[in-house]
Amino acid sequence: MHLNSYNEIHPNRRFTRKYLLTVCALAILAVPVFGQELKWTSFKEPNLKFALLFPGDPVANPPDVKKRDDGSVESTGYYFLTGTASSYVSLAGATDYNFTVNAESELTADRDNFVKAINGKATNSRRYEFLAGDEKLPALSFNVENDSRVGKAIVVVRGNRAYMVVFVYQKGQDYAAAMDKFLESFEITK
Repeated sequence: MHLNSYNEIHPNRRFTRKYLLTVCALAILAVPVFGQELKWTSFKEPNLKFALLFPGDPVANPPDVKKRDDGSVESTGYYFLTGTASSYVSLAGATDYNFTVNAESELTADRDNFVKAINGKATNSRRYEFLAGDEKLPALSFNVENDSRVGKAIVVVRGNRAYMVVFVYQKGQDYAAAMDKFLESFEITK
């Protein structure tokens, strides 16, 4: 009597093991793409009066000072960001104006300027009231998309200060949960 080897008797088992190992290897390799593990940093900016959770350690950009023709300061922008060009970028900041701001015009201008800067389009633009303690502030949220990125932004106006919080990421990557966490953590402090 001839005894067959285990693999001759069960030829599909060898295929199943190879398939299972391949699937496991792909799952392990996919974790950095699909299971975005980010280190969250609690951030508070006392001078600009806002706080939020950043994915990573935020880096402050030098103030962006815009001057009038006569040399006087028209506005000063302060921005903090995290991320990498190949995956995501999160940005939060504020612009202080040295004139009375029309809130509705500022909300629209900030949206339009950001969309233009990334050569994109805005969708799901929604005007609402942002709650800051007992204050209801004019705000606008919108989704943004271009050829390579998708994201969302919030603009809030309080007096002569406009806040902007943005999260954009590469298409094909899944940072939707991180984006929501970042944007939902934004608060204006006293």
